[in-house]
Amino acid sequence: MSRLLLTILFVCLHTLWIHATDKLGIECMSDSVAADTLPTLSDKLLKPKGLWSVQLAGSLGQLAHSNKDVKLILHSYGVSFYDLRMKWQAAASADANAYDRALRYPRVQFGLMYADMNRLDIYQPTTPYHSRIGHIWTVYGGIQWDAWRHGRWSVGIDLQNGIGYCPNPYNTQTNDDQWIIGSHLTIYVNLGAYVRYQIDPRWNISAAFDFKHYSNGTLDRPNLGANSLGPTLAVEYSLSKPSADPKPLRARDEQEEGLSGEALPSFYLDFTAGLGMRALIDRFNVYHTSHHPIFGFPMVMVAPMWRWHLLHATGFALDYSYLDYVYRIHDYDIMREHTPRHGYSPHVLGLSLRHEIFYKQMSLNVGLGWNIHKHLGYTSEQEESWLYQHVGLRYSFPFTHNRLYLGFQIKAHRFGKVDCVQLVSGWRLGL
Repeated sequence: MSRLLLTILFVCLHTLWIHATDKLGIECMSDSVAADTLPTLSDKLLKPKGLWSVQLAGSLGQLAHSNKDVKLILHSYGVSFYDLRMKWQAAASADANAYDRALRYPRVQFGLMYADMNRLDIYQPTTPYHSRIGHIWTVYGGIQWDAWRHGRWSVGIDLQNGIGYCPNPYNTQTNDDQWIIGSHLTIYVNLGAYVRYQIDPRWNISAAFDFKHYSNGTLDRPNLGANSLGPTLAVEYSLSKPSADPKPLRARDEQEEGLSGEALPSFYLDFTAGLGMRALIDRFNVYHTSHHPIFGFPMVMVAPMWRWHLLHATGFALDYSYLDYVYRIHDYDIMREHTPRHGYSPHVLGLSLRHEIFYKQMSLNVGLGWNIHKHLGYTSEQEESWLYQHVGLRYSFPFTHNRLYLGFQIKAHRFGKVDCVQLVSGWRLGL
């Protein structure tokens, strides 16, 4: 019996060995191994999957203070940021992924940032103490890609999105004038442009100009949000020596290698449905409380899109939301003796231009729209505009050929005032 088991085990191992060597492209011969198959084995085993690097960065900024409420409470505007991030870049090779080649091998990044806001002086003359934000710890992910390269120099875009923790949010007892950050958890977004110089194969330095945004997406009030602009200096060390950078993907290669297999049809309908969430503005505190209810509402979007590039699709969308919390806005207006010009309606309808940028299963979706129908009472007429913006991230599932996706997006107005957070799912239907 033991000999039989050993024989069966030997046959199984031998079969597995033949299967593995066949996968690696090795030709097993009775007397010798062909010499030209050895490089194939070494390439399979030793080929680098990607390049890791670490970066230290520091940034100085000024909070934007054009909002009348910010001007009322804020009397100094300087902030600074310090972050440590890890970056991963796909190894440059002729058989690299089409998206990596088209974006000239972008750097995917993960970081931890300390936002120092201790220099902000927050108070009103009627309050017997000064309020404070202190600092915000932030974890984030993002992507960098070079839009232009020449020799050791490169210029590119830096996008980041993450979650921050603020230990000193608005509080009616101890932080009553801190209207900037309204909750412990806050959403972080960064949009930056950088200039990078390669000192040697492992070291590089960069200078950037960044727009950083913190807010909780109107999930609590008051939450004016912290928008800052300022320069960033960084030094980066590569943990492995970068390989040669081949030429970027050509237009013909994009069609053959990308659109034929990984991308969507050239024309498609994007159907999106989701749940929007927000707390009402109500001038921050109708009842003077730090706890405001979150209202949820359904939203749908239908967008005919044209996938004109491996990385890009453009179209327009019809956006509809049903805001049944309008009855509460009506009650608030009665309390404050406000009369809107256009009355109240739960139906909000808008038309927007859409653009989506793809990278493998991830995509960035942005929109710029105009409200065709929006009657949400007095505060909406005073604080919001008819022009609105969307920005969000989506993940597409490979087993659906990237048709089905899940994601989230932020709706804003006046290019900085968040209206709501929306959790979405959708389907891309080829035409």
